[in-house]
Amino acid sequence: MSLSGLLSINEVNELDLDQFIWLFGNVIEKRTEACNYVFEKRPFQSAKHIILLYSKYLDTLKQCDQEEILQSHPDLGASCKMTDESVREQGSCGVNDLEQEEREELSELNLRYKEKFGFPFVICARQNKADSILSAMKIRLENDRCG
Repeated sequence: MSLSGLLSINEVNELDLDQFIWLFGNVIEKRTEACNYVFEKRPFQSAKHIILLYSKYLDTLKQCDQEEILQSHPDLGASCKMTDESVREQGSCGVNDLEQEEREELSELNLRYKEKFGFPFVICARQNKADSILSAMKIRLENDRCG
């Protein structure tokens, strides 16, 4: 392992399947079959190659299976049981620090979004702040389900 604590691509290529699943198991909402798909494509040339393979895995799924993955995402700001990654990601964007009125608005937007589209609102929370997330939810609610 490098001094930064990150594995080199060669070290990733040397992992057995159980180790790979332990490290990469939550890339797509704890879908072991995604890890199996990617693992079988070794050797990896780079981290970007691994990301591309996870994207290709998603492309192989039927729409109903893709939607099932979306449905497994927790609501933003929800107090339900979340993975450690989701807790950190939501904490980094500030949704856990919203005032009561903003929490209620977020909860209402979550509900409307799920009713309209059939799955929770999904956004990369760590690349956004709470106010931009609320704005994005309002904008996306103006969309149609079919595009």
